[in-house]
Amino acid sequence: MSYPSTVYGSFGDEKVTAAAKIGGLPLGTRMELPDGRIFRHVQASATALIAGKLYQGEAQVADTMYQQQLVTGSAVVGATAITITTGGTTAVTKDQFEDGYFTTASSAGGGVGEVYKVRANGSAAAGSAAASITLYQSDPVKTAIAGGTTKTGLRQNEYKNVLLTTADTVRVGALAGVPPTAIPANSFGWIQRRGYVAYFASATLAVVGLPVVAATQAAGAFSVWFAAASANNLSWATEAEVGYCVTAAGTAENFGMMNLNLE
Repeated sequence: MSYPSTVYGSFGDEKVTAAAKIGGLPLGTRMELPDGRIFRHVQASATALIAGKLYQGEAQVADTMYQQQLVTGSAVVGATAITITTGGTTAVTKDQFEDGYFTTASSAGGGVGEVYKVRANGSAAAGSAAASITLYQSDPVKTAIAGGTTKTGLRQNEYKNVLLTTADTVRVGALAGVPPTAIPANSFGWIQRRGYVAYFASATLAVVGLPVVAATQAAGAFSVWFAAASANNLSWATEAEVGYCVTAAGTAENFGMMNLNLE
């Protein structure tokens, strides 16, 4: 089955939440509203998402097995089923990498550097257990992968289990966006990537017409962009602007409006 890369919603569709994938759409599916605002299909982590705050992708699992899996069997051209052998100390849970990415990580060999979309995966215990990886039918193996020696990597979908940005300069994943409404824990919804959106202001208020960046004073907050680093925000060299302020928040830790531009 194929899915549209972009769905066109009506005003209000961006506020829909559900216990399962909305319309069965893959995570990361793009939705555009009539006024050009853009959203991505997202799943909350074990903590509910808050409207108007900034979120980032979940951190890559620290266990190196997720970066250098060992393929236990050869994968021929056209195959959509791949078997890997787990290692390290972390087990693989069922569909942990659903809608994520599978890539060959060896320095040499067939298919090196190719990336495939993961449709599903089986569970497996840590340490030399077989785990099945199922690719989308439309994205089968392009170049044969040699069994036994080829190292491969896995990465979860960037819109799965998104996390609130923290009140510091540390980022564990790429910026995911801003929810237009609250999304219950572990539930599905939409996260905004472009267009007018309410934003949570830090102690350093954004200025109308000036760029806005992720703040370091409060979790999930935004601040005005500065050309040099300060105690309250990152510099342009370390944090790119994410949009422009169109309505400043009246006071700190309230909400203003910005023109978001993450894509």
